[in-house]
Amino acid sequence: MFKLSKQADYAIQLLFRLSKVKEGETLSLRIFSEESNISFLFLQRIAGELKRAKIIDSKQGTKGGYALVRPYKDISLLEVIDAVDKQIVAPCIIDKKTCRHLEKCTIKKGIVQVQHQMISVLKKTPIAQLTA
Repeated sequence: MFKLSKQADYAIQLLFRLSKVKEGETLSLRIFSEESNISFLFLQRIAGELKRAKIIDSKQGTKGGYALVRPYKDISLLEVIDAVDKQIVAPCIIDKKTCRHLEKCTIKKGIVQVQHQMISVLKKTPIAQLTA
């Protein structure tokens, strides 16, 4: 079963809320934090990662806040997970420190195939599909 991290879940919630902001306007993280009952500090970290990934942008000042860089429907689940979780590939297939049996692993080839299929599905899945 695919498991979405708390960071990715909150990132999608934030992006969905940003999709409701009128063009040219921004959303304060403080307001979203209060609306959603999500930690402001946690949201700041998530917003920072989404900004680094060029999914959202921020505006400073009294009327500052965050806005989407491009349409919500064009943001893939893969982009969000990659931005906030950093690791999409199963660690056991890329890091010898994670698994001491990597060289003799009997399922590595199968795991790699599943991983490629999962990445393909995540890339093709717009987050708008999750919140429709």
